[in-house]
Amino acid sequence: MRSTQLGSPGLVAAALLLGSNLLLAGRGAAQTYDQLEVAVLAASKIKDPKLRLKQFDELAKTVARIAKNRDTKASRGVIANSIGNWETEVSTSRFDDSKSVYASLQAIRRGDDDREIRRTQPTLHFRMLEGNFSILFLADCRFKRDSRAIECSPVRYRLDSEGAVDDVLRLSTSGKALFWHDGAKQFAAQLAKSKKMLFKFSPAGRPSVVAEFDTSRALEALKWFSKEAGVALSLPEKNTEQKETEPAEGDGKPAGTGKQ
Repeated sequence: MRSTQLGSPGLVAAALLLGSNLLLAGRGAAQTYDQLEVAVLAASKIKDPKLRLKQFDELAKTVARIAKNRDTKASRGVIANSIGNWETEVSTSRFDDSKSVYASLQAIRRGDDDREIRRTQPTLHFRMLEGNFSILFLADCRFKRDSRAIECSPVRYRLDSEGAVDDVLRLSTSGKALFWHDGAKQFAAQLAKSKKMLFKFSPAGRPSVVAEFDTSRALEALKWFSKEAGVALSLPEKNTEQKETEPAEGDGKPAGTGKQ
């Protein structure tokens, strides 16, 4: 149909939506852009003109919400930024002047084939909140409970060519977040040396999902987090793994020393 061609008003509106999103979105911009892009492409394929226009109207409302959220954060003194593929945020409490610091990394999305990744939106999250440091794994699902400890959920992860590590992480009360309750700082030190992480998790009632994270900028992001949050992390001065493996593939040393 003519209305779905590149020069049609519908797709021109879609292009404006995406351009506006790049300007308006703060923390989480990459994720929001990715979601809007999928929505715009889907809307452009709707054959019924009224339904297509209705969908674009909904997308316009989404962009308006992004702008409102940005303005709300700015009024609260929230500073959002990015370090490579990491999203960062710093805010100060108006009650006790305590600082909250966040650094998050989203899983790689490779296209329509990664439906479960798009559906669950896995994110690795470093947080300093009310003086407490924590590392979380977040996803838009409820996690499967471990048969031996119902307050935990089983996971498996692998950093670069290091052997896979089986672990159980503590569940949040909502069941949609996992916490490193032991060895959080050791995990951060291992992550800072890596270039890639595979992370396998189990949504409740559904097959396990393997998420891939590009951790090549982890050292830089975690150094920023350590400084802003005032938490001591045993981080290397530079990513020695990256330096050693780039000249000749296969010469790198293992990135982690966790239990296997």
